[in-house]
Amino acid sequence: MADSLKFYLITDLHHYAPSLGTSGKAYEKWNNKEQKCLAETGAIIDAAFSKLIADKDIDIVLIAGDLTSTGAMESHLDLLPKLQRLRDAGKQVYLITATHDFISSEMEPLRCDGDELLPATPTPRPKLRELYADFGWDRAVSEHKESFSYCVKLKKGLSVGGQVRDFPEAVQEATGGLGREPVPVSADSVPAPRAAYPGSHRMRPQTSAR
Repeated sequence: MADSLKFYLITDLHHYAPSLGTSGKAYEKWNNKEQKCLAETGAIIDAAFSKLIADKDIDIVLIAGDLTSTGAMESHLDLLPKLQRLRDAGKQVYLITATHDFISSEMEPLRCDGDELLPATPTPRPKLRELYADFGWDRAVSEHKESFSYCVKLKKGLSVGGQVRDFPEAVQEATGGLGREPVPVSADSVPAPRAAYPGSHRMRPQTSAR
């Protein structure tokens, strides 16, 4: 397949920085309710990224939020060097954020201190564009700033758009129901981000063809 394009898709890292606390009653209570091991998220991400780096045949990595567990700035800052490690290894990394990545009425960043759950450093949504500029936004051919979505050209004639999960229903409808997989779209036909890829909770290589 001459025009095929291979890439990895990772979703929902839900990273939790160790500096937020990984012991004590508050942590144990929170961790026991989670579907993941909070204290081990960094090690799991590192192991996954090592596999991507070892694969010399695929150099494109798409990452869909949620990037962090509760949108704490501590977790974003701890994640950035891990992403930079991918870039330093020659990978093209494109990511989008989601509702767990910034403070809102539905998401409060937390840290654990002994028996108490306390507020962590909040991440304002506009700050995400600055934090992750090197991982997609600065290479966008078009951008929808209100939704923090963008479109990048992966190769000649093949582009992909990153659309956040909480984007308005009108735009979801305009995409024709896209949303489970990365979708190849013509760069000429996409004046603004249209395709979303917040898909499964697995890391796996993907192939798209024109």
